[in-house]
Parts: sequence; C-alpha cells; structure tokens
Amino acid sequence: MTAKRLKKHWKQLDCHVARCNDQINPSKFTFEDFLSFYRHLCARQDVEKIFHELGAKKKPYLSAEQFVDFLNKKQRDPRLNEILYPYCDLKKAQSLIDQFEPNRSLSGKGHLSQDGFLRYLLSDDNTLIPFEKLDINEDMDQPLSHYFINSSHNTYLTGHQLTGKSSVEIYRQALLTGCRCVELDCWDGKGTDEEPIITHGFTMCTEILFKEVVEAIAETAFKVSDYPVILSFENHCSPKQQAKMAQHCRNILGDALLVNPLESNPLEPEEPLPSPELLKGKVIIKNKKRHVHKCK
Repeated sequence: MTAKRLKKHWKQLDCHVARCNDQINPSKFTFEDFLSFYRHLCARQDVEKIFHELGAKKKPYLSAEQFVDFLNKKQRDPRLNEILYPYCDLKKAQSLIDQFEPNRSLSGKGHLSQDGFLRYLLSDDNTLIPFEKLDINEDMDQPLSHYFINSSHNTYLTGHQLTGKSSVEIYRQALLTGCRCVELDCWDGKGTDEEPIITHGFTMCTEILFKEVVEAIAETAFKVSDYPVILSFENHCSPKQQAKMAQHCRNILGDALLVNPLESNPLEPEEPLPSPELLKGKVIIKNKKRHVHKCK
C-alpha cells in the first residue's frame, strides 16, 4: 500500500486527511465509510472478471435474466434431479436480488450490482455444502477412538519449523476455527521463575509460556463447539516443572479438566473410551509417561 494510493482513497471519502499519520475524526468516518474504503483497497478483481464475463462490462449491473443464466448454467450442478432441484426462474432471481442488492433503486429494476453479486457469492445461499447439512447430524455416542478428530500439529508455530515465531494467539485461532486437538511441545523454562515454556526443541524458534497457552485454551476451548478438546503434550520437562504444568492446568481449566476416568468408562483393558457426547465440555490431556531409568 503506497501513500499515494492511500491519499487517493481518502479524497474519495472526503476525510480531509493531509498526511498519512494524521488522525481521523471518528464522527466523520462511519462504518459505511470504512466499508467503502475497505472495498476500494481490497477490490475483488477475480469477481469483477466473472461479473464482466456475464455481461456487465458495458454497464455496472446484471439484469435479472443474466443472473438467471448464471445461476442455471454456472452454479447449478447438472447432475441434480430437475424435480427435486428445479431450475432457477426470474421470480427466484428477483428474490435473491432483493435479498443481496444494497442499492434499492437497482433491485427495484431487477438489477444486481457487483457489490450485490459479491454478497450473494459469499452468502449461505451459495455455500459449497448445503446449509442444512452444516448442523451436526452424525452419531456422537460411539467411543472417542472411532472418530477422525480435527487436529493441529505444532500449533504454536506461525511459520517455519526451524526459525519460526511461536504465538499464543494461534491456539485461540485454531480452537475458534473448530480444531479439537492442539499440540503443546513443553520444555523446561530458564530464568528465576523457571516457568515451563512451549517451543520447537533444538531449533531457533521463539518461546512462549505454557501458562499463557493454557489460559488462551481455557478462554476459547468451547466457544464454537461443546465437544471435548484434547491437549497433546510432547513433554520434555523435568519433574519439578511438570508439577508446575499440572498446577497451571488444574488452576486455569478447573472443572473442565478431566482428571479421572468416567464411571461409565473405566480406564481398563477391553473397556471402550467414552464418547464425544459424554465428554462435552471437557479438556483431555494426552501425555506419554517419561521412562524411568533405574541405576544398576
């Protein structure tokens, strides 16, 4: 983004900003102004190309008839049954135009602007998966080991595995996008407080505090789903710092932390694991025991 381009868009919004580091008066920069500014800066050239190919090159809108052609010839799966999934007609097209066209003058004439076209493309009416299928309709009462689990490897890293930056925020983002299993590579922290850290061992990756990661997990674990969250520990910590890890998990996660097997599913040979339904709202720790080396 160049200063010249930025000033050009400011002038279009009539914000009266002389220099790039000048402050904007919030009362003169409404949400609508911000939205317009954002659209200018992040123009969807791919959508514009499609919009022009559909017949809107010489005018800034599609007619209802052109929109019908797009819905039937471009968007509709030709393998669908015509009775169960009938072709779109002008009435349906006009209904979509009324729903997504922000300019009432255009929608009243049966016209769809590029802005309205983009709104339709990004809407629930145009999802890859039918909207009614997005709700969970699977059997969630089977043992946990019977399911594929949405998992994240090296969750803490924002980039390269040798020189990348570690970030607490990535745990929030992973959980908020539906991930149910995150990885924590735990190592002994140095310094006076000796707090356990998370990093990619024997690399130049940066470090983050184990405690802060657990706090982020507690904050976002069940924002988008009640099904259990698994913390996959790659544990390299000494017994002393493992005790700190346990203390942080108990104090921060509280009752959400699963500390004992469920009565219905004892942790014994031949006994199945509990189901995702039974484990709703619970955080499970997956951790290998360290080998004990006995001196002869």
